[in-house]
Amino acid sequence: MATVERTAYPRFPKVFSAKELQACYTPSAEELDLAARATRGQSPRLGLLVLLKVFQQLHYFPYLDTIPTAVVDHVRVCAGLDPGTPFGYDRKISPILFRHYAVVRAYLGVQPYIGTDANEITIRAAREAAETMDQPVDIINATIDTLLLPQIELPAFSTLDTIVGQIHARTQTALFRRVARRLSDEDQQRLDKLIAREFNNRQTAYNNIKRHARRPSRKHLDLLIEHVSWLDSLGDFDDAVAGVPASKLRSLAAQAMTLDAANLKETPPEKRYTLIVALLNHMRVRSRDDLAEMFIRRMGAIHKRAQEEMKRIQLRQRAQMEKLVTMLDGVVDIVSEGRDDAQIGAQVRKFLAPSGDLEALRESCAEVRAYSDNNYLPLLWRHFRAHRSVMLRLARAVEWESTSQSRTLLAALNVVLENESLHREWIAAEVDVSFASERWRKLVRRPHHQGAPTNRRYLELCVLSHMVNELRSGDLCVVGSDAFADYRTHLLPWRECVRRLPEYCAKLDLPANAQEFVAHLKQWLADTARTLDTSFPDKRQHVTIGADGEPVLKRTVGPRDPGQRRRLAAGADPPHADAQSARRAGQHRALAPVHPALWAAVGQ
Repeated sequence: MATVERTAYPRFPKVFSAKELQACYTPSAEELDLAARATRGQSPRLGLLVLLKVFQQLHYFPYLDTIPTAVVDHVRVCAGLDPGTPFGYDRKISPILFRHYAVVRAYLGVQPYIGTDANEITIRAAREAAETMDQPVDIINATIDTLLLPQIELPAFSTLDTIVGQIHARTQTALFRRVARRLSDEDQQRLDKLIAREFNNRQTAYNNIKRHARRPSRKHLDLLIEHVSWLDSLGDFDDAVAGVPASKLRSLAAQAMTLDAANLKETPPEKRYTLIVALLNHMRVRSRDDLAEMFIRRMGAIHKRAQEEMKRIQLRQRAQMEKLVTMLDGVVDIVSEGRDDAQIGAQVRKFLAPSGDLEALRESCAEVRAYSDNNYLPLLWRHFRAHRSVMLRLARAVEWESTSQSRTLLAALNVVLENESLHREWIAAEVDVSFASERWRKLVRRPHHQGAPTNRRYLELCVLSHMVNELRSGDLCVVGSDAFADYRTHLLPWRECVRRLPEYCAKLDLPANAQEFVAHLKQWLADTARTLDTSFPDKRQHVTIGADGEPVLKRTVGPRDPGQRRRLAAGADPPHADAQSARRAGQHRALAPVHPALWAAVGQ
């Protein structure tokens, strides 16, 4: 049984503020006129006005003794009635109360609950909500929304609670029965085994289902991969819960999470099997979410460590760079003081290599040059090596799917997994790494005349790093996951998009068919270019045409005069407003030379 405080069922607040009374319970002139025409005497007028204002807020007529005195007093004052005008009805000797109910309903256009089909509408709304919602509170709230939309008077909360309770119980029973019937005898025996404690174990296997991920260490990654494999070994129960809304499954799984094996043994079999299956389904999804999240965090930590190492190397190289700069300064001094080129060359050689060996100097230059462009990618391997085994296990444990048309990354992943057991650094596999940056391609590939073309180590790092990027962007998804699921499954079907297209285009004032839409875009661009050409002579102080025929915007300098700044703050037109307008116009102008090709592409 739900409590009214946990639902959206309207009720009076415990304390009224003056602002709330003024906004919600002040009769309008039209309402005062209605009360004057429909009643005789001050007390009936007060009663009708109070019932009207209360119904507008609650959408039902409460018991008279529950209406706060603050509301009655406020309405009495606003209506200009005598301070001693009483509020109340004597239902034993007068039917005035029910006539006032009818007046309020007629004025507001509200359908009464009793004597109409409102009860059938309530039952139907509760039944529809119960199909997708698991908590009675949520079902009550959805039913209230359904009743308010067509202006139906709300029933008493006890009536709503009773209807929802009965429908929820029947719906849950039908759900439990449907799931249990889809399970074979073998499935049911496997589920019963989960809550049976074996002789040499302190806990049941059911408790192991609830295990969740910890920090992304190597040990915890190993444990989570084993946990995913174990959950999958228990069987696939997707068919058993097919058609059950995800919100219901989450609620059932949350309920199962709070129960232990002893509680489940006391639960009716059909409900017990449904709860266990819902929990298994939820934990299989959650464990894949955890795996993908830990994969992202672990690869992020590896990249961060490589970046930190590069910074340390650059700090160590600072002294070396200062030494090289000092040597360069000495060479400049020799060149500036000498006259004979041959003599200068001999002096430079003696200065750079007194012993005649330039190899040490060459190595110093190469080391500084290697890390001068902040390229930390060559440093990744030493930080990845200790995690390589578990990361590749993770890549095998999860089924990946691309959400775009490009499958080059997944093809590269297959090459990585096929060559996982090899120890040599270079392999003969041909891999398309067009998805990677130039820096990655230089590390992964080399010309064929130098030997095997693909560096196995950096291919692994490149593929796993780009998988992280595509997981974050949604271009890669994890099958059976929720947080990293295929976003396309949540999109509207194409047929539905086509159905909604005319209404959407009408709102934006756009043509709803391809030919007219392309013609509209062409006309729009042509009009913009024509407007720019017409106003261009007035913008010469802000825009010039360069040697290549492209527009060049002059730099706009802000006002330096404090008085001018104050005038701008007060709303005066800025002195460079034309420049700003020209800058915006220049953006359209930049498109003008290429619009024929653009039109041709759009028209194809």
